[in-house]
Amino acid sequence: MNINPNQLLIIYDKSYGIYASTLYIMLESLEYKNLAILSGGLGSILKIDPNQKLYNEYTIKLTRIARIISKENNTTLIKGYESKVVDLNNKLKILKPYLLSSTNKIKDSKKDIFNVNNEYFLNKMDLENTVIKMQKNNETNMTIIDICPMVDIIGNQKGSYLSKVTAISWKELIDKKKYSLKSQEELDIIFQGYKLNKDNNNYIYCMSGSPKAFYLMTVMRYMGYKKVKAFTGDWNVWIGDIDE
Repeated sequence: MNINPNQLLIIYDKSYGIYASTLYIMLESLEYKNLAILSGGLGSILKIDPNQKLYNEYTIKLTRIARIISKENNTTLIKGYESKVVDLNNKLKILKPYLLSSTNKIKDSKKDIFNVNNEYFLNKMDLENTVIKMQKNNETNMTIIDICPMVDIIGNQKGSYLSKVTAISWKELIDKKKYSLKSQEELDIIFQGYKLNKDNNNYIYCMSGSPKAFYLMTVMRYMGYKKVKAFTGDWNVWIGDIDE
């Protein structure tokens, strides 16, 4: 990507910031320093962009005309609508480059980045050794967090698949009405309820893959938890060599 590592990058998505958090962590590991996640995601951009509002209005009109034409048998009326379609398409073409949400192709960069900061990533061996230490030695300075616990999978049980693991559903962290992260006050109450310790080494994994683990990791760092790592695989990676 033709992006300067020092320029401000505002990251957003359509899923409460889950995938934005993943990209945030990946870019930060590649030494991009000036990063931010947009609260509210794409919806926040659309609300403040007057061009987007016009674009949406023209798109709706086009859809309505298409429905009318599909049901109309009068060729004279259809030809009258065709001029409106051409006019609306021209307006959309003019507006599109000026939309805040418009995606332009980025020229390939000649810059290669070789340094990767691994302090955020937890591999399988690290997670496995941590589980063994906790089970054998009753380690108190480590916390393993399952961000996609059984309540998310089967809907009626809040535990985790592993013993001595804190099970937190990622859904507890979001405000569905605002389509964004809950307030710091609400998050603090949630984390206190699970007895999370900022001095502990907090290790996160998710059954369905790393995006939700990176999401919790980003949220915890936002809340002042510095010792946080995320497992880069999913449950299949965790149990993949069970017979070996």
